[in-house]
Amino acid sequence: LIAEKKWRQVNGGGKTGLMGAATRGAVEAHGVVDAVILDIFTSANMHEGLNSVQIEDKMYKRKLGLFEAGDAFIALPGGENGELSEADAVYMLIEDGVW
Repeated sequence: LIAEKKWRQVNGGGKTGLMGAATRGAVEAHGVVDAVILDIFTSANMHEGLNSVQIEDKMYKRKLGLFEAGDAFIALPGGENGELSEADAVYMLIEDGVW
């Protein structure tokens, strides 16, 4: 649906789990998917169909890159609590009037 609306998807760039499924679906629908990924994941878990990739060496920089690129945020279950940390960070930015 994101691709059909001509919206850009920005995520962590992974090729597995729900993140990978969302990226595959968007790429197959000829959508645009950009990523902000940690450098430690680029060789083993980076999706091949990404439009652009921002590589960061620290998690807080990755989160900042995702926040700066986003207009809306969706948190899906998966990973090892990363989505909870990211959703909480977005919530706190909104509560603090930063975003």
